[in-house]
Amino acid sequence: MSPTKKAFGLDFNLYLGDPDDGVEQVASADALSKIDAYAGQLPFDEGVYGCLTLEVGAKSVLGAIPDPIVKMLISLVRVLPYVLEGEPETALMQESEHGFLLEPNGENVLFSVFSGSDAYEPDDYLVEAESLPLLEFGEQLIKISQRLVDVFKKYDGEARDSEAVEDLEQVLDVAQDAVKSARLKDEHGIRHH
Repeated sequence: MSPTKKAFGLDFNLYLGDPDDGVEQVASADALSKIDAYAGQLPFDEGVYGCLTLEVGAKSVLGAIPDPIVKMLISLVRVLPYVLEGEPETALMQESEHGFLLEPNGENVLFSVFSGSDAYEPDDYLVEAESLPLLEFGEQLIKISQRLVDVFKKYDGEARDSEAVEDLEQVLDVAQDAVKSARLKDEHGIRHH
């Protein structure tokens, strides 16, 4: 079964302050390229919040769910190697009653976002079983996670999330190796599921 050829984009936005105050969001690429302009508005000292974004076929399929962005990406990146090996995995958000369910399906991943604490008996699905090419999903997840690390490195000041950023870098190393290995297996036709 060949991967679903579907144009999609996984990214994140950062909140310029407390999301409960209805503050503006800034796209990750803008936060990185204009860090000097946004550094005073991003609450590095209190913890930076963000939300994952997913566009499929140029249409947004995921509404904003604010959560501590570094820990959100850690939870997703940490499960990626297992998903690449064919295991379904969940990643729960820290401060909201939401989570992600990643279910391998051949060379695709079924990406779901649910509310509740149980992926298999959710209160509701915000995104249900969106089929995405697994390797490309992994590569995009790594790319956006590295971008978040780069935002913190460019900020170069005191940040409450500094230790979490170090944790993200560690899980990124493992995930990058897993994606590289899966890509090689795929290119040599030895992928198994």
